[in-house]
Amino acid sequence: MYSNILELQKNITFRKGRTSKSFTAPFIFVKYVIHKRKQQVYQREKYICSILMKFDWCPKLLYSDDKNRILIFNNVGVPVTPENKPKDFEKQFNKILSDMKSVNVQHNDIGREEILIDHQGKVHLCDFGWASLNERMGCGIGIWDCHHKDKPGGYADDSNTLSRLRL
Repeated sequence: MYSNILELQKNITFRKGRTSKSFTAPFIFVKYVIHKRKQQVYQREKYICSILMKFDWCPKLLYSDDKNRILIFNNVGVPVTPENKPKDFEKQFNKILSDMKSVNVQHNDIGREEILIDHQGKVHLCDFGWASLNERMGCGIGIWDCHHKDKPGGYADDSNTLSRLRL
């Protein structure tokens, strides 16, 4: 597929977010959680993904390194834009919200970067570091806890995502 390492490097994207550094390669997404250790973002994301992995829209966690706070997922696409948004986007996105509600998970931080579109037009949702279970950030697993509306950096209601992001 790639004839040399330089060709492969052209397909790798690096990004630094508020809580992590990451890179995307053709088949994987690697996330290194560097901030918000007190709030246990790494532990929360790993746990929430274990709940959501039964849904085909959730990226699959392929590997985790608890000591270094590294998560490796399969690469499921690129952030949604007006150009790549599928015709049935709203239907797919509402199904994701319904699936999350069925297991009492709230994302609390959905932005355009967290909504991914694959090459077949399937919608995926990622980045569950600020997610909550039953509206509690501790997710019932003994990690940093508060009500989901009290999360640092503000709270983004999942139910109004489409109007808030104007998608």
